[in-house]
Amino acid sequence: MEHELRILHLEDSPQDSELVRRELRRTGLSFAFRCVDTRAGFVEQLEKFQPDLIISDYQLPSFDGLTALALVRERYPELPFILASGFIGEEGAAEALKSGATDFLLKANFNARLVPAVQRAMREAGERTKRKRTEEMLHQAQKMEAIGNLTGGMAHDFNNLLGIIIGNLDLLRDRQSRDPDADELCGEALSAALRGADLTRRLLAFARRQPLQPARTDVNELIAGLVKLLERTLGEQIRITLDLQPDTWPVVVDPAQLESALTNLATNARDAMSGGGQLIILTGNRSLDADYAAQYPDVQPGDYAMIEVRDTGSGMPSEVASRIFEPFYTTKEEGKGTGLGLSMVFGFMKQSGGHINAYSEVGIGTIFRLFLPHAVSGVEAGPVVLPVALVRGSGETVLAVEDNAGLSRVVVRQLGELGYRVLEAENAQTALRVLESEPVDLVFTDIVMPGGTSGYELARAVRSRWPAIRIVLTSGFPENNINGGPDAPNLRLLSKPYRKDELGRLIREVLDS
Repeated sequence: MEHELRILHLEDSPQDSELVRRELRRTGLSFAFRCVDTRAGFVEQLEKFQPDLIISDYQLPSFDGLTALALVRERYPELPFILASGFIGEEGAAEALKSGATDFLLKANFNARLVPAVQRAMREAGERTKRKRTEEMLHQAQKMEAIGNLTGGMAHDFNNLLGIIIGNLDLLRDRQSRDPDADELCGEALSAALRGADLTRRLLAFARRQPLQPARTDVNELIAGLVKLLERTLGEQIRITLDLQPDTWPVVVDPAQLESALTNLATNARDAMSGGGQLIILTGNRSLDADYAAQYPDVQPGDYAMIEVRDTGSGMPSEVASRIFEPFYTTKEEGKGTGLGLSMVFGFMKQSGGHINAYSEVGIGTIFRLFLPHAVSGVEAGPVVLPVALVRGSGETVLAVEDNAGLSRVVVRQLGELGYRVLEAENAQTALRVLESEPVDLVFTDIVMPGGTSGYELARAVRSRWPAIRIVLTSGFPENNINGGPDAPNLRLLSKPYRKDELGRLIREVLDS
């Protein structure tokens, strides 16, 4: 239903007020109308009626239009305000416009000028509101991008540090200890380091730098399969209702990450429904046009499959809803949330070429809408990692290329204990010199390295000169283009920080493939 225009008229003449109403009705305009003639009544209706437009007489017995205008501009700078008079001249009109009036009319010209003036005032107000919203959205997008760059850089550095910690702790645990207390302390330290690794993974998700494995996905099928898990996670107090449109378009997305995103939204909904409630998940097709994209600078117009997650919870005030995707922002009690869940969902949607928005009302509930681009052509899933029985080496030679000295020592020890002959290089140039002089079965290389040559470029050089050598990439900061390029399907990536057994399984698998 179209919004009914709310008009507040400051006028002491019943005849003039009726004239205004009659002129507006003549155009078929849908409006609600209030008329007041005192300062107290005007201030009261400003708050209660929340008008979209004010039409004010220039002079009243106990009040005047310029004072009313000043009151409005102080509280509502963008509210359209039309002044009217039966006698004022050009100087008074100029003063009114200079004071911030949207327009000035002579009452004698109401029948010709009132309706066009109202229409123009509302059109300009709409354009100002749209422009202001676009500016706010652009500012928010820039802020989120800056936060993403910062958190992504932090995650990369932390992953290298955690790689050293986790790697050394794995090495310690593999040594037989006669001190059970030492084993327990080592286990607790390793558990804490792994929780730290999970936090950096969430930061990378927000920064849109997590490695994804996109595949053509039926969102209805994925949601239907997720419901049982959600029912166990949310508990009996939360009733789950599905409304899945059968013709919902397929999408290309990492299905595991989409499940994680929906689970995050569902658990947040549960927390907002402490006394129980209803979680509703809907799907359907939506075409986002240029007008919608103008409101959200990061959105490309086009066809999207939509997933809507709504709850009947406590809802959020606007000042909270405007910040929910920022990392570490949370309204939960200390110890009950990191503030990274929704930021992960935000980053995942952006990295997948999609869009997410939220609408919430206090006491009514919250709606999240996820838009994923319609998959026009099929995309196959990435390589499937199959478990292998043998995780140790058989004396094969592995060249470990790592510029971080501490992490290099860890990986050399781990590979040695796994049964490999290990060579070292601190950058791509050194690695190429080693390869020219030593037989190597596999190159295990970091991606981001000093010296102007990345691990990905090193991998291409190795493929070109020594095609029989196997390659595994590793990084604590995997960018989107790591999985791009002609050699991408044949390259494997191990994200930092990794466990010793993960390293062993992947190296063995690549050598055996």
